Parts: sequence; structure tokens; C-alpha cells
Amino acid sequence: MSSNKKNHSFEENKALFQKEKIDFTLEIKNFGPITEGNIILKPLTIFIGPNQSGKSYASALIYSIYRTNSRIATQKTPYYSFDSRLTKNEKNKLYDVIDKFIDTNDPNVNKDDFQHLCKIAFKRIHLKLINDEISRVFATQIERLKSINKRISYVRIDYGDFYEKINIRKGVFQLTELSDLNMKIAKAKGDDYTILEKFFVAVSDSNVISKKSEKKDLERTLKYLPYMYEMDQQFVKLFSRPRSRSSLYLPAARSGILQGHKALSASLNRLAPYAGMEQLSLPALSGVISDFINKLVFLKDEKEELFDLSTDFERELIYGKISLKEKKEESSYPEIQYTYLGEELPIHLCSSTVSELAPIFLSLKHWVGSGGLLIIEEPEAHLHPENQRIFAKLIVRLVRKNVRVLITTHSDYLLEQLNNYILLSKINENRRISEYMLDKEDYLKPDEIATHIFTYDKKNGNTISSVPIDENEGISQDEFLRITKELYDQSVMIRREINK
Repeated sequence: MSSNKKNHSFEENKALFQKEKIDFTLEIKNFGPITEGNIILKPLTIFIGPNQSGKSYASALIYSIYRTNSRIATQKTPYYSFDSRLTKNEKNKLYDVIDKFIDTNDPNVNKDDFQHLCKIAFKRIHLKLINDEISRVFATQIERLKSINKRISYVRIDYGDFYEKINIRKGVFQLTELSDLNMKIAKAKGDDYTILEKFFVAVSDSNVISKKSEKKDLERTLKYLPYMYEMDQQFVKLFSRPRSRSSLYLPAARSGILQGHKALSASLNRLAPYAGMEQLSLPALSGVISDFINKLVFLKDEKEELFDLSTDFERELIYGKISLKEKKEESSYPEIQYTYLGEELPIHLCSSTVSELAPIFLSLKHWVGSGGLLIIEEPEAHLHPENQRIFAKLIVRLVRKNVRVLITTHSDYLLEQLNNYILLSKINENRRISEYMLDKEDYLKPDEIATHIFTYDKKNGNTISSVPIDENEGISQDEFLRITKELYDQSVMIRREINK
């Protein structure tokens, strides 16, 4: 897709991404086990492929990008102030550009210089954040994320209205390409800016600052404040939804983490007083794992908007409900329990199905909301094929509730049921309800799904390619059909051998 899109204008790219419901696209080269590939993020994104092919690496990278962008987009004050990231010389150049705009009222005055200075500030703000977040999520140094024995390693992120390319060089991600950010010189308006301006004016008029040099600096700040504030707001807007979302990652080990998080947290608390006094050796936890544990430790019994949806599917999948037991003490950890036929059971005494689904139901009840991103590794784990079909319906309902979902899967049952929901989009709503006993929201549109297959061969290593979504056939399942054929061929050979 990105190759076709390069000839489009800024506005065309933006419109195309909105029309196709794309948050952003990724081009990956020699990152971890992934040799190369392209990924598109849509309302439902599916990763399929064999073990150790890079699905979790790609998922964690996507999680890192969303979290980095969210850190910027959720700032209510201009914390990432552009002029604070520029040198004195660069700042003076920016002020010169603003002065010319004030004189001419021409937004295109010194446009190239302005865009260049915007890129410099962007680079210094965004690169540090993305390096820190990726290093935290993978719990390793950036240099170790480069594929073994590969000289070039990069990730190219295309948001539609701008793109950036970051290469691993000298142990960190470095910005090697950045398109125009299409930021404009303008004067800030609105209540937030007015409050900020009043504060600076009050300081200027008071006796707090007595030195002439300091007063002169403050007067200069006041002159450029409305323009710098507007630049800060434009920068934050670059990373607003859909490219930043409240995101939650449920790893494949979620059931074990759920059962062991209290013991792990308690151990860390016991060791905390000795920090700095004794040399402590603690294993590194990935940001994905630590974020999930942190969510569990500070879990509160506060209902999110998907609470009722989760409750409906609990009854259908586990014939009971997952809930929080009231804390005995304010400082104690929340007790997660399963209620079945009026009996309350701790999670560690429950079936593997209940243990596996409990983190998902907790997420929907207490953490995930409309507009958020939920990443689930292998949602089919420990589920009977019939329950996998029901879980596919839950995924569809989440998409209808405007929750972005990314799953990694090895299940042909899950994919086949999702295929059925794609085909159901072509059937009249009334017939879906009357003939198929489904809800009016039980369908998927082909343009809401992006499926990617991770494959390995000795020559090219692990590569990612898009799987076509056909409105009449759904998601291609060639990978699963290949395995099924191999199983069948082997069965035939064995039976022939037996019958000789």
C-alpha cells in the first residue's frame, strides 16, 4: 500500500487513511527475528504464522508506538515545548520567522526554514520518547533488537499525513527520514492559552522580577508566547487519535501472571528496603509483563463502558463471572475470584479455560474502553473449538464498540468464524437476526480487517505479508490448508503402510 501511496498529496494520504480506517502502517527491516515486512493497523488486525516467526515482536513494537504517541497526545499543557528543545541560535531563527509572519501575515513566509526548525524539535522530543519506550517494552538495549549479523535495521511509520523512518545506529534509534509535518505559523486562541498568557502578564506586571535583563526576556517571551503555544498544540495534535490510543497488551502468559502477580509483587516489596544497601539481582521483566502486573496490583472495582458486554460473554463462555473480592485492608492486593452457581472460587482453583479468560474479562470490565487498543496473544488458548467460535463473536462486538483489536493466532477455527462474520456483512440485518439468531452488530466489513502472515524460509528469514480479504471468501487460509494437506498426506502414507 505504501508504495502506491507515495504519489499522493498530504490531503489525499490523510483522506485515504481515514477512508480505509487505518491508524498507521509499518515497514520493518531486520528488527529482531523479522527480516522484512509491512503491517497495516485497522479496527481488527490479525497476525498468523508459525512459532518464533516474529508475531510477538511486531505486536510489542506496535504497543510501544501507541504508548509513545499517547504520552505526547495526553499532555494537557505544552510540556513538550518546541522552543525549549531548540538551541539559542535555532530559537533566534524561529523568532525571526515569526517576526516576518507578524509583519506580512503570510503563513508561507520562510516556510522551508520553519519546517526545518519544526523537524529539529520533533526529532529531539519524539526520538527520546520512542527509544525509552521500546527499550522498556522489550527490556533490552536497542542495539540488541537489530537482527543478528545485519547492518541495516529500521522501522518506517506512516501516519498518512506524515511519516518517519528510524534506524538503529550506534545502539539507539536515529531519525533518518521525516516528511514535512505540515505545521503552520499561527496565533493561539482559546481559554487554555488565555489563562497561560494572564499568568505571564501578571508576573511581568508584578515586582517579582526586578532586573532589567530578566524583564526584557519576559517581554520577549510574551511576544512569542501565542505562537509557541500554538506550535505546541499542533505538535500534540500530530499524535492524537487514531495514532495514539489507550492500549493494553495481554501476553500469552497472562493466566500464569494473573495467578502469580501477588507473590511477585510481595517479593519485590520485601526487597525494596534493601535497595541501595545490598546488591540486588532481579530478572528483567519486559514492559508488556510489568504493565500487566501493574494493572493487576492497582486494580479497582470501577466499571468501564464494556462491563455489561463482558458479563454477557462470561455467562456464555464460563457459565459464571469474574469479580473482585472486597479488600480486607486498604494496602492489600485485590482478590480476583470466579463465581459459579453461587460459589466463590479463587482463580488458582479454576479450570484452565477460566484462568485464561479471566484477564480478558477483567480488561473489558475495568480497563478497556471505546477507542482503546486491546492486544491479545493467542486468544484461543485452552478454548474448545465451540468456545473459540463464541470468542470470535466477542471480537466482532468489540470492533462494533469501536475498540481496536490486535490478535496473534494459530487457530483455523477462530479465523473461519471471523470469516463467517465477514460474509454476514452481505446479509440483510433482519435476516441476520431472524435466520441466524444473531445480534444486529454481529458482522465484520472487509475493510475493517487487516490480516498478516508471518512466514519463514532459509533464504529470506522471517517475512511479513498481507493476506487478501475477499468479500465473498473472507480471509485466505492457505497456511492452514497447507498444514491440513500435509497431515492428510501423511495419514494416507501410514494407512497404506499398515495395509500392505
